[in-house]
Amino acid sequence: ITIPLLLHRLGTYRTVVITVATYTLSIAVAAFVPVVGLFIAIQGVMGWGNAGTRVGRNAELMKIVPKPIIGRVNSFFSAYNYAMRLVLIGAFASVINRVRPSLMLMLTGVLLVVALIGVLASRSLFSETAALPPTDRAPEPAPGK
Repeated sequence: ITIPLLLHRLGTYRTVVITVATYTLSIAVAAFVPVVGLFIAIQGVMGWGNAGTRVGRNAELMKIVPKPIIGRVNSFFSAYNYAMRLVLIGAFASVINRVRPSLMLMLTGVLLVVALIGVLASRSLFSETAALPPTDRAPEPAPGK
């Protein structure tokens, strides 16, 4: 309910920055919270940040990518997401026996800060694509085909 409102009022870029920052902050806080009720509340905030980031990213992709290739672009991002998850889960699972889980959450927080810096650095991409005309039409076929 809140993400479409944010997208409408703040735009895609600001919404993505807010949701990525919220997710990053909630991961960092979750590493230090020993209270179960508060930990569960933080997980709810984390879910909101994660969902908002995905919705914002998909909304921007729908604006930028031409309809004839949106499936391939979406498939690429899904495959990249899945591969990154496999690598991180595998790495964390192999290390978790030797370190505390809170240390792993802090490491995840560091990775998310790097991702947030990437989002902030991509501001020029958002402003450039805002000026592009919508690409609803499929490209014309080549002559003779």
